[in-house]
Amino acid sequence: MSSAGLTDKGRVRGHNEDSFLDAPQQSLWVVADGMGGHTAGDVASKMIVERLAKVQAAADPTAFMELVEQELYAVNEDLRKHAKERNVSLIGATVVALLATKDYFMCGWAGDSRAYRFQNGEMQQISRDHSTAQEMMDTGQFTAQQLQQTKPSGNTITRAVGGEAKLFLDWSLAGYEPGTQFLLCSDGLTKEVSDRRIAEELGKNLAPQQTVENLVKMALDAGGRDNVTALVIRAEGAPA
Repeated sequence: MSSAGLTDKGRVRGHNEDSFLDAPQQSLWVVADGMGGHTAGDVASKMIVERLAKVQAAADPTAFMELVEQELYAVNEDLRKHAKERNVSLIGATVVALLATKDYFMCGWAGDSRAYRFQNGEMQQISRDHSTAQEMMDTGQFTAQQLQQTKPSGNTITRAVGGEAKLFLDWSLAGYEPGTQFLLCSDGLTKEVSDRRIAEELGKNLAPQQTVENLVKMALDAGGRDNVTALVIRAEGAPA
């Protein structure tokens, strides 16, 4: 695997509440986005990344997944305690994590930070937003195109680390072959850059470092109204 990540506070926000983990030696990659508008969102995202950086890959995929889950459950409890001590309602962050095994990738997430797979010229979103906007699409109130055009107010995140007493993560599996690319990103990218343009950039098959630099620049050029983070992982050889 080859990988690279980049984060930027954007053109509007005063500081960066995004964090990422690029740890190919651990077969683990993570993007965390501190809850915008809430106290200490950067503390939450950094805590997630720092704690997951200590998780070592397990030979058994299920055991690896459980190690990541248990660490995030512990972070969830600590963030809840931290918020109570500071007398604030919430200190939290969305998270998306990608774990590599010899046969496939496992993707776990809470919130609207996303994971995409680009393979054979096609891009697929392998996470599914935990948000009221996604719920509106699921119930047929809006299409994805309508949401992109209208950007209804009141869209909120429905799941996050630190958001509730009990954290629930969703997981999906994704196969890969040589040349397959994965993108993890905060919503600072997807709010500014369309899936079509992201897919076009991944289709250039540049080195991961160049790809993340280009994606972040695209978000900044489009307004950069939020912190933006992109992390690209590319399978360079056959699964071993």
